[in-house]
Amino acid sequence: MKVKTITYQRVLNLGNYENRKLELSAELDDGEDVNQAVSDLKEITESHIQKELLTKIEEEIKSQQKVIKELTTDKLDLREEVRELKTQIEEYKKKLSTPNDLDDELGDNVPF
Repeated sequence: MKVKTITYQRVLNLGNYENRKLELSAELDDGEDVNQAVSDLKEITESHIQKELLTKIEEEIKSQQKVIKELTTDKLDLREEVRELKTQIEEYKKKLSTPNDLDDELGDNVPF
């Protein structure tokens, strides 16, 4: 038997019941080693798959870094808002604890 064409196919699971196929074929020259040719096709195919996976991972990392940055900014904003609310609460407490000028004028002579 003389092998003239070889093919190597790799199926990549993308999750969510999706996959992607990468297939390479090569025509062999006379005297070319079949096993070496298969190995070469496999190496090229796997290299492309790894590059694609690496790109996908890098994109996910960038996306997560953006989310982290937004959450950090939100956290700082919320801390400032909490400080402002605490200040307002303290001001209201002071107002409630000081006697009202009207109460001083009327004293105990309130008709109701």
